[in-house]
Amino acid sequence: MLILDTDHLSLLDRESGAAARRLSDRLSAVASEGIATTVVNFEEQMCGWLAYLAQARTVARHIEAYRRLGRHLDRYRNITVLDFDERAGPVFLTRARVGKALLLRPKAHEAVPSIR
Repeated sequence: MLILDTDHLSLLDRESGAAARRLSDRLSAVASEGIATTVVNFEEQMCGWLAYLAQARTVARHIEAYRRLGRHLDRYRNITVLDFDERAGPVFLTRARVGKALLLRPKAHEAVPSIR
């Protein structure tokens, strides 16, 4: 299972640039059931979207912000979102300390966090 972090999701949201194309190509080779993200990433991205919306000062900026927020919501509707629970907490904190937050592939001996 590939677990996407906030940076990966942001790249996919932008849909442009070499890094986004490489990531899209890599993900297209994986069955959709094998791709996930976490509720922690959802929270991080929602904080960013709320700040972006709060800064919109014109109707046009609000329209664009809500259009992009809708695409963001659709992405989360179409991907497995892993819970942050008693099993995920220690794995998350350990990986965060050693800086391994990119495209995580749980090792065979690691328990994959429960799926919502």
